[in-house]
Amino acid sequence: MFCLRTGNTIAKWRCTTLNHQKPSKWITCKTFLGTQRVLLLIGCCVLILGTAAYLALSPAPKANTPAEGQQDETLQEAQQQAQSNLPMVPDASDAEPTDADPESEPVTEGSEPIEKPSSTTPRQAQMQMQKPVEGEVLRAFSGEQMVYNKTLNAWSTHNGIDIAAQEGSAVVAALPGEVSEAKADSTLGYVVTIDHSDGRQTRYAGLKEISVKQGDKVNAAQQIGSSGTPPFEADLGPHLHFEYRKDGKYIDPAEALGIQ
Repeated sequence: MFCLRTGNTIAKWRCTTLNHQKPSKWITCKTFLGTQRVLLLIGCCVLILGTAAYLALSPAPKANTPAEGQQDETLQEAQQQAQSNLPMVPDASDAEPTDADPESEPVTEGSEPIEKPSSTTPRQAQMQMQKPVEGEVLRAFSGEQMVYNKTLNAWSTHNGIDIAAQEGSAVVAALPGEVSEAKADSTLGYVVTIDHSDGRQTRYAGLKEISVKQGDKVNAAQQIGSSGTPPFEADLGPHLHFEYRKDGKYIDPAEALGIQ
């Protein structure tokens, strides 16, 4: 009725109707989905779903259960018990010597015992005093006792031993050491003195000639000269006058040499 009266009114009515027309469903949904709350909600849902999927696909860690630990302890106890039940094996060091052992080998009747090698070290063997010249002792060591010297026609102590030797016989060092004196003496003849270790000293008098000089180092049994006749003991003929001192004190050379 209102539209038939005036055309302007109809036009206004149509314009009003278009301005107040309700929006479509598509426009409403698009507007709803574009809001920030909906986007935040969707992101949370995606995160939750992704975490659930990762946990579902990942293998569960294998944990040691108390039963397994108990089984390991039981197994160790069984092994220890088995070892304790094993027979004891005697130690080789505690074993009794067999017949093959050379030290425990019995000595049969009529057989000579086997001598073991000497335990003397090379140094001990080297320090063993040797006889300076081969021959018998003509005059012994007197110590503090006075003896008569026919050549000098006097009484005095005899501080060494006189060993008989043919003139020109080799005279050797009784011990290794260093020559401290090598000279000619009007009373003693040619004389050589050798200093040894441990404060020992040997003296060789009445030599016909000497083959060492002061400061020379000599070994045991090394020739130091040749025998002659000592001027102060000429009544005994050719021989070697040999003296031995320890820390400045005269000692019987025969005892050190093990001779009578």
